[in-house]
Amino acid sequence: MKTRELTRIALMGTILYVVFQAFSDILYLEMITFTILAFSQVFTRRETVLSCLLFAAVHLLLHGIMFWNIAYLIIFPAYGLLFSSCRGFLSRHPGCIPFYGAFFSFLTGQLVDLIKSAMPPQALREKQHPAKRSFQALRIAVNGELEELTAMLRGAASRLAPGGRLAVITFHSLEDRIVKKTMQELATGCTCPPNFPVCVCGKKPTVRLVNRKPIVCGPAELTYNPRARSAKLRVAEKL
Repeated sequence: MKTRELTRIALMGTILYVVFQAFSDILYLEMITFTILAFSQVFTRRETVLSCLLFAAVHLLLHGIMFWNIAYLIIFPAYGLLFSSCRGFLSRHPGCIPFYGAFFSFLTGQLVDLIKSAMPPQALREKQHPAKRSFQALRIAVNGELEELTAMLRGAASRLAPGGRLAVITFHSLEDRIVKKTMQELATGCTCPPNFPVCVCGKKPTVRLVNRKPIVCGPAELTYNPRARSAKLRVAEKL
């Protein structure tokens, strides 16, 4: 394999990762598959498949071993192989290329409509998109975000210098509950029963809570930054 081909594969894999991260939270938009489709019409089959494999491998390394991350090693290279096999047909019928992107967006839209049909009328009157929480729950489950949060907080606190502060902003109650509980545990000393004459656990607090209650946005900030309405800030200082 020539250096020029390796460079193209590396750049294509990088572009796929950037596209995936940039558009993954936008409803009705499935850009990663459309990008693979475009690559398959410009570059060779080997370059397209290997760039998809590179993207999936980088995503696995950066986001951890999860079911979907492993599945990407099969799904996206298979897309590249499929689209490359249709290269002759698509070159003769270029109008079909946007159709594929629209088709995958349509599938996402069908999921949104299914969620909306199952929600009570009161929930549909909320300001936020009715499917936002469902897609958020899918993202949290696939990425294993809640499982990793506690380990991240403890690891970050252990690496702080004395007087250093750990500030965490959460955007929903599940995250905030974990952050609150973990910070309280780190700020708690001896956990021996009250009737013990001396401490046998040896546990000492490693941080102090700077704010007992979370800091939230005021009305002035919400006027120009409405997305911050659910944000909560908690701060702990290393002892």
